[in-house]
Amino acid sequence: MGNVSLEKAYLYEKCRLPYAPEAVDSLLEKIGHVDFVADIGSGTGQLARLFAGRCQKVYAVEPDASMRQVAQEVLS
Repeated sequence: MGNVSLEKAYLYEKCRLPYAPEAVDSLLEKIGHVDFVADIGSGTGQLARLFAGRCQKVYAVEPDASMRQVAQEVLS
């Protein structure tokens, strides 16, 4: 995505279609319980949120500062 402005990061968070929680449930059903998940390129943390209630710890790694800032706000 390159460098994203803070305004665009907030719009991404607000307007992006969410991931289906059932997809995470199905994945975990197939692979079994996991304690830790790493969401690499996590954007605003939409996928990380779905794993948060299902795993002991989720690492959300986002290189873009604006996307990371929004993720820190919504995930805190």
